[in-house]
Amino acid sequence: ATPNVARMYDYWLGGTDNFEADRQAADAVRKIRPNVAEQALDNKRFQTRAVTYVAGHGVRQFLDIGSGLPTSPVLAPGAEPQWLATHEAARQVMPDAMVAYVDHDSIAVQHSRVLLGDGHDAVVAVEADMRDPKAILADDELRAAGFDLDAPACVLLACVLHFVDAGTARDIAS
Repeated sequence: ATPNVARMYDYWLGGTDNFEADRQAADAVRKIRPNVAEQALDNKRFQTRAVTYVAGHGVRQFLDIGSGLPTSPVLAPGAEPQWLATHEAARQVMPDAMVAYVDHDSIAVQHSRVLLGDGHDAVVAVEADMRDPKAILADDELRAAGFDLDAPACVLLACVLHFVDAGTARDIAS
């Protein structure tokens, strides 16, 4: 009965992991911001290109902070996807890539774990707050999945910094 931002985003992208409350809230946002779904799609397309590029340059670790749900587009048989989830994009280039989906929203994290299932080695969903990067890096699940503090990592902060004030965003990104 309560809308969730991660599921609203899924709805804007044409996904199926959302509920009536999410769709109603997302449609209310769309009335104020008619191009919100196109912006969500542009964000996912950019993120796919960025992850593919970074993996192509040898980076094997990805922290997708404020990740929401690791969903992929609904595809018609034989159609090319418009975007890929972070682990899918990274693993197309680096099959052994370690990917952590990090979100402060326990509902998004639990839903992510269900979507990921048990079939992904070194792909985890962890609950942590982007305002506390030390806690993210110390997370037991993250470390158990193979995250190495001494190796290069790509940190994604896609479409989340606007949820905090400018000073906090600067602190998070620095």
